[in-house]
Amino acid sequence: ESGLDQDISGLPIRRKSSSFPNLTFFPKSKKRDITRIGNLIVPSIGVGTISWSSESLTTLENLELQSLVNKAYLSDAALFDTAERYGSHLKTALGLGWGETETLLRKFLGRVPTNHNTSSGNDRLKPIVATKFTPSPWRTTVESVVE
Repeated sequence: ESGLDQDISGLPIRRKSSSFPNLTFFPKSKKRDITRIGNLIVPSIGVGTISWSSESLTTLENLELQSLVNKAYLSDAALFDTAERYGSHLKTALGLGWGETETLLRKFLGRVPTNHNTSSGNDRLKPIVATKFTPSPWRTTVESVVE
């Protein structure tokens, strides 16, 4: 038995996550769905952060997104696509939220509980963050992109 619930057609039914009810994950299979990019081994599926924002205009916090990051890590799907101009808050729209999704992601990844036991040992994929920068008139050197 595969451990998957099946519908009448025999196709697997996705199970809801209790900590993140609007998101479903397939149960973890024994074989990882990974891809090699150069010397990196990454999940074949990732998480986009284009609409991520803090729940507040003054602090960087969002418990729902923290739960999503935890689930992605624990499901070996911790490939995150982000950019310094991503976000859905008013401050991002006004040009004030530069790097907010990247800062949120760094904070959330730092809080992921990494002491969960797995049947395959402690061989989870390391989180991968793919980011981009926006060409801006004040950026005149390589160093100005990473500041």
